[in-house]
Amino acid sequence: MTTPPADPGDDQPVSAVGLTRFTVNLTPRAVVALDGLAAAGPQSRTDAINRALRTSARLARCADANGVVTVLVDGRQVEIEVV
Repeated sequence: MTTPPADPGDDQPVSAVGLTRFTVNLTPRAVVALDGLAAAGPQSRTDAINRALRTSARLARCADANGVVTVLVDGRQVEIEVV
């Protein structure tokens, strides 16, 4: 297994060599979500998982002490709890 690089930030390229293989157990809801993400664009399941992990990490960094991120949706502030 390769050692992951330090957090590169939001959209900075990572210069890791190769891939790291993981085995995960997904709930039925997670499989449906993963298949939906993969079908929504020109990405594979692996691409969808990688993007979801990067997005989750970024949201976690942006969350306040209570795990809440505030975003604008149609001009309204909406609070999203990051779990």
